[in-house]
Parts: sequence; C-alpha cells; structure tokens
Amino acid sequence: MARSKVRMVTRRLFCAAAGLGLLAATTLSAPAVAQDKLKVNIGVAGFHFVPYMPIILARELGMFEKAGLDAELVSINGGSLVATALIGGSIDVASGYYEHTITFASKGKDVRAIVLTTKLPGMALYVAPPSFDEVKTVKDLAGKSVGVTSPGSATDFLLKYILRKDGVDENSVSIVAVGGPASTIAAAEQGQVAAVVNGEPSITPLQMKDPDRFRILADTRTEEGTKELFGGEYPAASLYARAEWIDSHQEEARRLAKAMVMTLRWMHSHTTQEWVDTMPADIVGENPEQYLQIINNMQQIFSETGRIEPEAAEHPFELLKESVPELASADVDLANTYTNEFADAANKELGTQ
Repeated sequence: MARSKVRMVTRRLFCAAAGLGLLAATTLSAPAVAQDKLKVNIGVAGFHFVPYMPIILARELGMFEKAGLDAELVSINGGSLVATALIGGSIDVASGYYEHTITFASKGKDVRAIVLTTKLPGMALYVAPPSFDEVKTVKDLAGKSVGVTSPGSATDFLLKYILRKDGVDENSVSIVAVGGPASTIAAAEQGQVAAVVNGEPSITPLQMKDPDRFRILADTRTEEGTKELFGGEYPAASLYARAEWIDSHQEEARRLAKAMVMTLRWMHSHTTQEWVDTMPADIVGENPEQYLQIINNMQQIFSETGRIEPEAAEHPFELLKESVPELASADVDLANTYTNEFADAANKELGTQ
C-alpha cells in the first residue's frame, strides 16, 4: 500500500501564510484522481494523535476516493489552531474536537459537526514521573505546573473541568503549553511540569517505561473512566465545518461523512493489528509493538456510526461551562452545533454491517 507523502513547512512560513489566510502546515496529499472527484481540504489537529486515526486510515484505505473525494489532509498542531484556520477560511473542514462548535456558537458563529469519529475524549490526566511521590491526587496539583497541548485546546478544557470538579482553583495551577507527543513526553520526563493532560501517543510510552512510577488521575480512554467523569459517552473528535460551507457544499459533506463511516465500519470489523499495519510508517514509529499497545489502550474510543447523540452532546457543554468562564451562563442550542443528516444517510446507504 502506498504511503502518504509528507511535506514539512517551516514555522515561519506557517505564520506568514496564516496572515494571508493560506494553508500552512504539514500536508498529506491525496494521489491524482479523476475529474469527477470533489476537492476538499481538511485541517487535522495533529496526525500523530490517536483520536484522529480514523481520518488517516480513511486516506490510507482509499476511502475518500471510494466516496468520490479528492481530499488533502493538513496537520496543524493544536485544536485551537485548527479552529482558527477554519474560521479564517484556510481549510474547508476541521478534524478536531466537537466542543469547538459549542464555543463558536456562544460567539454567534454557526459551525457544525458533520460526522463523529470518537465517542470518548481519549485523554488522560497523569502525573509526570519525577512528581510521582508528591502528586497523588488532583488536589495535590495546586501550586504546580500542568501541561496541555495549547491554550484553548481540548486538553486545556479538560484540565480545567477536572480541577473544578475536584475543588481546585484553576488559578492556583500554572497551565503550560507542551505541544505534541514528543515534546509532551520530554516535558514530563524532565520534570518541567508536575502533570500532563494529553492523549496518545503521550501516555502509554511513559507508562511502559516505568509502570511503578506512573500514576493516572483521570482517564477518558475507556468507557468506564469517561462515565466516571461525565456520566456517559462524550462526543469528541469529529469533522466540523462552517454552516455556510455545509449549505453550499452538500455533496462534499455527504461524501465526507460516507468516507468516514466506511472507515469506522472497517475499524470495527478488523483487528487493532490491522489498524497498525495500515497506518503510515512515520506515524507508527520505530517501535510497532509499543504503538500497538497504545492503540489497544484506545480502541474503545471510536464511534461505530458517526452519529452524535443529543444526550451525549450535553457532556461537552457541561465541561465548557465549568472550564470557560464566558460560557458559564451561555445560551447555546446544541441542536445547531452538529448534524446527523450526513452520517445517517451514509449508514442507510451502506446498510447493516
């Protein structure tokens, strides 16, 4: 199977292009396709983050082409940056966490999720190994530094929610941006932060290296851990777009949902080893066995249908009201932050599994 070609763009070029409203980041380009394919570019909040595995698998499996799309994937490190790129018009569709649609709605911007890819957040709050002896509970984080991917990201929101839930003043915690997986692991190992909220592959490698000095304080990689924190499922990674784009690109949205539902169905009918075998080598890395363990720890998070259930949508809203002051009393109609129209159509067209 042909592997994706990755083109790196410097931070300077990214900043310059962002100022011009242009695409800038690592690009994963689709192969040449027939003219009847509809073009769509999708900003992904980090190719290496496991919650975005379905969209990479869709590319590797040729699901976009099967659905009639010429799709270009653009890696932008951080959910808040992806959201900004979407509003700025640099990308057509964002692959990021659903809660961004709620924050946009609170600001009067009409942005909607088209299809859901993960039904659990897939993140954990864990203690950095050097702080193992002094941080035993969430309350011990007061006065400490805690790492998140970037300000305004899903990891930032989750940390603030957990702190408030445990009665810890978020202002007593120094929240530090630690970026992607490699820099997150380095920050934790070097003791630059006392704890981290992040997703895979930033958790399992540390846990496997020193399991006796690794402590998880909250874990949303499992249904049990997510239910303990939120009371049920939590729509997380999704593909979302501006409502005006959806309205004017109905066919692209339909095909995109179909490609993702086909991918989700493929995942639930194949082994995690087959998932790993299909992923690009540069994402799997030099330790396939470790990557397989990461995926095994995350396999519960992926949606089967691509749908967002109304009762589940309440959980991200509750998190945002707890973690973002301006949303504490926000009046948001959640029904306008997502649509199941395209996922339902895809499931109907594809029939029963």
